[in-house]
Amino acid sequence: STCDGDCDDDDVGAYPGNDEIPYDGVDQDCDGADLSDVDGDGYDGGTAGDDCDDEDPDVNPGAEEICEDGADNDCDGLADDEDDDCEPAGDDDTTSDDDDDDDTTDPADDDTEEEGTDCTCRQAGDRRPPTSALLTLGLLTWLAARRRRS
Repeated sequence: STCDGDCDDDDVGAYPGNDEIPYDGVDQDCDGADLSDVDGDGYDGGTAGDDCDDEDPDVNPGAEEICEDGADNDCDGLADDEDDDCEPAGDDDTTSDDDDDDDTTDPADDDTEEEGTDCTCRQAGDRRPPTSALLTLGLLTWLAARRRRS
């Protein structure tokens, strides 16, 4: 009974000292609440919580992302190179929005140059003609002008 600390006389599985089943909405051990923070890090787990690994106290929404460990440490749904908190592998600069070799952020630098190559790739919406088209156009103009002279 409730006088003996039993919190629910109608539930034989709810009594003081019973093992708590996390996230089920039932207070099996009669401590006044269902267990929703298994690892004790201060963040609720389960489907109603925001702790993505409620068995590891070092993984929660308040944790810092540890890069290159393959885990989503801060529970933002992204791990390592996918996470904005981590620099992509091989990126030696310190600006998070710039993937070239220097530490400057240049609005004109649209980061289309692939590292380690001399290739500049075009992006959707890039209206600049490729260099080869400009050279071809220049050559044709020069040939046309030369023909007119002769």
